[in-house]
Amino acid sequence: MILSKPKPTEYADYMQKYLDNLPDDINLLDHLIQNLKDIIELYVSVPNDKYKYRYAEDKWTIKEVLLHVIDTERVFAYRALAYARGDKNPLPSFHENAYTANSNANNRTATDLLDELKSVRLATISLLKTFSHAQFKIVGKTSETNLSVAAIAFFIIGHAIHHNNIIKEKYLTE
Repeated sequence: MILSKPKPTEYADYMQKYLDNLPDDINLLDHLIQNLKDIIELYVSVPNDKYKYRYAEDKWTIKEVLLHVIDTERVFAYRALAYARGDKNPLPSFHENAYTANSNANNRTATDLLDELKSVRLATISLLKTFSHAQFKIVGKTSETNLSVAAIAFFIIGHAIHHNNIIKEKYLTE
């Protein structure tokens, strides 16, 4: 399914940097699968002694970044489901720092985290491939902004790319 990048009125301003990681038109399923492969390839390349590394005192560890990507995908996939199914209720915001602080990521193995990522991504793919073109155009509400189903799909991929780039630039450069 070819999906066109959503209009700026379909997402919050903060999402622009994530959507900028993608072309104007994507083959959604191909991009989701390739992005999963790219994430796995990156994290498998991380030396075991680096997974709990923080590049600054107040920054997340590599494991926490990975679980943040997983948690974010779960939250946004739920939003896509709710909007596509016609739920008109505004959905709550997502407090990423609270999720990360309570994630227990650093006590899990990298393999376990990557297995969870695969499961979540496959569930996301299974969900998104059931939506019609009309459902991708549906705009729902979070407590902060309007958000289309298409914007969510682009965001899930662009957000993961953004964090892969941060891992490469800030965590693995030494």
